[in-house]
Amino acid sequence: KKEENTEPTKIVVGESYRSELWGAQYLADALGYYKDEGLDVELTTISGDSPSAALFSNDVQFLFFGSEAIPMFNEENQGCKMLMGFNSRIAMSLVGSPSTKTVADLKGKVVSAAEPGSSPRAFVYSALSQAGLDPENDVTYVTMQVFASAAALAEEQIQCAYASGSLLDYMVGMGCNVLVDTSDQATHKAVLGSEDYTTHIVMATDDYIKENPETCQKFVNALYK
Repeated sequence: KKEENTEPTKIVVGESYRSELWGAQYLADALGYYKDEGLDVELTTISGDSPSAALFSNDVQFLFFGSEAIPMFNEENQGCKMLMGFNSRIAMSLVGSPSTKTVADLKGKVVSAAEPGSSPRAFVYSALSQAGLDPENDVTYVTMQVFASAAALAEEQIQCAYASGSLLDYMVGMGCNVLVDTSDQATHKAVLGSEDYTTHIVMATDDYIKENPETCQKFVNALYK
């Protein structure tokens, strides 16, 4: 009788930055759920524009990213799909520097708002528009690493940044001011036009899903558990 292969399936998982917003992956690892599914998971953090490049070159098999990437990649004929989402509402706030008290104060100021086309940039646009500002012309945008923006904000090098989770708490602890908070359901709907908005997801390429359906299912099982 042929012996069954009991070796775990090795996969590499990429993330754009470490955050409790991806909490399910850390818990699945710490509690042994990946192992229970027969998976040997290596987690790697990839910064800049390279997370998607790593996915489509198969350097990573799964990528924790923003949901806005799915239509963007597919429009570029880079087939991919969302396997699972981790939130039902966007977990993001607009934070002002210590001297910035309202969104209206941002006219003519500098805002850290990630890349054009990203969920953070879309959120910032919506929040500024809701307050009566022209998001295209009333502020100047810079792109910074999320944790670097906290120090820049506290030192008044910039006047506004987006934040979520523990980063938001950190900014508030440094004397910064929460200008818009989407954890409030009414604010979420007013700024984004919907009560639901899944942002933090895990994705895989169409080719990998087609060739490895069982591995994809096992990975999602572990995260869901």
